Amino acid sequence: MRTAFANSITATETQLLPGQETTIGWSTAGTDQVTVTDGPLAPPVEVTESRQFIDLEMRPTATELTPLVPTSPTSSERTGSVPLQLPFDFPYFGELHGELRVIVSGYLSFDPNHVTGTTAADFPSPTKKEAHIAPFMSQLTLKPSGATDRIGKIFWEHIDTGVEDFVVIQWSHMQYSSSSRNPSDLNFQVVLSRDGSFDIRYGPNTGAAASTDGTYASIGYQDPTGTQGYSFSARTAFPGGLVSRSFHFAPHSPASGSMTVAPDESKTYSVCVTGAGGYSECKSTRVVVLQPGDVSITEVMPDPVGGDDARWFEIRNLTADTLDLGGLVVESAGGVPFTAGALTLPPGGYATFAETSAVQGFTPSVITGPDVAVGSAGALTLKMPYPAPAGPGDPAPAPLTLAELAWNATFPYQPGQSMYLDPSFHYRGTTANNDATRWCPGDAGYDGSNLGSPGAHGGSCKSQHYVVDWHSTLPFIDIEPTGLLLNQIAANDGVGQMPGGLGFTMPFFGGAVSDLWASASGFVSFGPLASDFPTARSLGGGGDPADGLVAAQWENFEMPARLNAKFLFERRTVGAKQVTILQWTRFQRRLKPDNATFQVQLWSDGDIVIANREFVALAGKGGASATIGIEAPLGTDAITYLRNQALLDPGQVLHFRKK
Repeated sequence: MRTAFANSITATETQLLPGQETTIGWSTAGTDQVTVTDGPLAPPVEVTESRQFIDLEMRPTATELTPLVPTSPTSSERTGSVPLQLPFDFPYFGELHGELRVIVSGYLSFDPNHVTGTTAADFPSPTKKEAHIAPFMSQLTLKPSGATDRIGKIFWEHIDTGVEDFVVIQWSHMQYSSSSRNPSDLNFQVVLSRDGSFDIRYGPNTGAAASTDGTYASIGYQDPTGTQGYSFSARTAFPGGLVSRSFHFAPHSPASGSMTVAPDESKTYSVCVTGAGGYSECKSTRVVVLQPGDVSITEVMPDPVGGDDARWFEIRNLTADTLDLGGLVVESAGGVPFTAGALTLPPGGYATFAETSAVQGFTPSVITGPDVAVGSAGALTLKMPYPAPAGPGDPAPAPLTLAELAWNATFPYQPGQSMYLDPSFHYRGTTANNDATRWCPGDAGYDGSNLGSPGAHGGSCKSQHYVVDWHSTLPFIDIEPTGLLLNQIAANDGVGQMPGGLGFTMPFFGGAVSDLWASASGFVSFGPLASDFPTARSLGGGGDPADGLVAAQWENFEMPARLNAKFLFERRTVGAKQVTILQWTRFQRRLKPDNATFQVQLWSDGDIVIANREFVALAGKGGASATIGIEAPLGTDAITYLRNQALLDPGQVLHFRKK
């Protein structure tokens, strides 16, 4: 039964240039459990009576925690931390967390890699995104200067009353590491409830007013990216003090409202609601932020048979979003700036620019007239101008340069032959491709007189066996509802042979393969695996495993039970072709808070597809610690998309098309 309603979410502008703003508006009904991406968070509510401070030091059922990291005794007293396994998965900003770290400095972190405390910050804080729930984040210590024994202690206890189920984490008798702020005796706790809400509660704190009222502390919470949060008190005295007071936090947004944002990258904004009976629904809107290198100049015909009227050039959208390039300015060496009219490019799509419509063999997307000069040596620059300033005298920002190219006679073209950027260099974010070795001579006829591939994906002169497309429109074929589990990959470090192997014989780098093994570390091999090989290496030149491989995201993964991580496989027949699909679902990078779902598609005609469904809780792009690509047996040949580079977008699909 539908018990809550996500009515709408809109953006006043759905495509921006860096630094521009848009207003996100949303409307919901039927619940106060509303979450908006990067949205404002409701303030805490002060609570009394049953939600008061529970002094764990006085409860024999509580357990004392001993901070173990760092190992230096002096450091651990001040900045140490201790891991804590929770008895339930705690929902926090759309993610379930079964563990956390308790930091001596007065806060909790859901980042398992965060072991050393940091100083106070205003929330949200992208520079201190490892601090998540802070009841009293300050320069605290368990043992103040001059003391022979620890005074401070940290406790925890799981309490299930049958009505409420929660965990209490308590800092007791904490002191400041700065003696000028002592003597003090600080007692505070966080109560995490199974439903995702939490309390911050304060006990009988003593000391100077400034030492106990928040003057030296940050109090609040934020999401794991440090972009959404709430500052309850930012190193200022809290009105009325904090002694023996309790506050209830339920991270949610107002039922309806609006906010003005200036995203620094393309982002999907969602409004999600949860109603009675656990019913939930979401609605989303996408805001695209154009960046340098989102568009590339991919082919040029400098010297066609047919004279100047037959000259043209081609651009490509290298993003997963539809781009509105109306108003695009083309500058050329020897020409005058030309402004395009209406022009929309779909994800991975191409557009062609020609001087006249008299060009043969294709219909140009844009007619430039004589303004744009394309000759045997030249230069092209693509720019998007900012709107005119709102007020008189306001400075106009410089246009955003999307792409540029300068060429000369050393580039690989001849009369009647275009030059195209080899697809292996279609990297989003690369603005200039001025290296002649990245370019190939056109080899496909299109008008009976000239060679080129206007408006289409070219071949490749860099690989003997494959034509690659780093921005393919082929689909992610989700097999989570239908795929079979491979039991050998049901835990960290798993490897396993696929039952029945590949299921067919597949051409691969001029040879053929039929055996198939998979690793929990994000790759498949066409021969036996001695281990999961969690440490990725470069492709090409040899090394283990040596029987040929496809590295979808080769890195050190783990399979948390709380994420329901699973490895799946499935064989299908699609038309006249067979395909074996292997899917890593919600695999988490070792000791990282994020997770990813991705797959390999192995086709009977020799095509290979690496498709990515999503990255969860990962700020920015994927691939920063991975190897992605394919390698021939014994490493005699290889094609690498990335090696420890953050270049991979959610939803990005890589296609290795057999020649």
